[in-house]
Amino acid sequence: MQIESVDFYDYRAPISEDVDKEGGEFRIKVHNEDIITQPGNSVLVIAGKVEFQKITKKSGEADKAETVVITEDNIKIVSHGMLHLFDKIEYLVGDTIVDQVRKPGIAGLMKGLVSLQNDTMYTVAGWIVRNPSIQLMSSDGFFQLMIPMSLVMGFFEDFRGFLYRMPQTLIFSRNSVNVNKSMFVVPQDCAAHKISLSIKDVVWRIPHIKFNIASETKIRNEILKNTAYQMEFRNWQYLFKRMVGGVSEYTHEIPAFKNTTKFAIIGFQTARDTDGTKDSSRFDLCDLESVQIQLNDIKLYPRERLSLKVNERRTGALYEIV
Repeated sequence: MQIESVDFYDYRAPISEDVDKEGGEFRIKVHNEDIITQPGNSVLVIAGKVEFQKITKKSGEADKAETVVITEDNIKIVSHGMLHLFDKIEYLVGDTIVDQVRKPGIAGLMKGLVSLQNDTMYTVAGWIVRNPSIQLMSSDGFFQLMIPMSLVMGFFEDFRGFLYRMPQTLIFSRNSVNVNKSMFVVPQDCAAHKISLSIKDVVWRIPHIKFNIASETKIRNEILKNTAYQMEFRNWQYLFKRMVGGVSEYTHEIPAFKNTTKFAIIGFQTARDTDGTKDSSRFDLCDLESVQIQLNDIKLYPRERLSLKVNERRTGALYEIV
């Protein structure tokens, strides 16, 4: 098929829905217009402002807040951190939920760490794994991140096709608790300062495709014949288990699904979602000795325990698993 033009259009939530409300929900819709879209190349634009304030109090006086200039030495957004704002994001075609992801901040981070070949191209999206010193905010706290939807959930990464005259919706569920400690990293001597974040705008920027007349006619004829199309993709399912100190072995149950599980990514963190002085985009080794997956309630993979010991550099077995 021959494409004549590609134009990006911006879609926003209705004015009646508050994108900045903690624990709230808002929707961005692409209505059933006579258009062809390519959602796999769409972008999520998040703009807002961060205020970093120093709280002071003298004897007998109320707290006073003094706005502090933002620098890379006193506060920064962690890699993929802006998506910590959301507890869940759902994608609908028509009235059908096609894909969804819980905790997109941590789920997208784990997926990206093992699949992005050159993450420097995603700096404008807030992906700064290789360059953690990059500051994503201006000195007075303004920011705008342009996040490819392929970094948010599996459908947009895998499905590179087109949708013809199909209404689409993104549903965003905001976290109900303050997530600033997992979004920012602050030095210990600034930890008592107050961080406030306000979201000014959330935009779904999606490409509209125009084919030449011959291709457009072919598409219409296929639709009239009720041609069936496959939309194949990998869903990123986030599973979480809080570990208790003093226990040396854990079992994490993975729910059974009709579809095939393609891969499992396992990561460990220690107090990184509650300690603002720690970078929540990094993971901890936690003295890991072995990991095994039980398949069909019978077979273990790998069959033998790995016998890892990180502090002695006994980690080669992790790189030999096939």
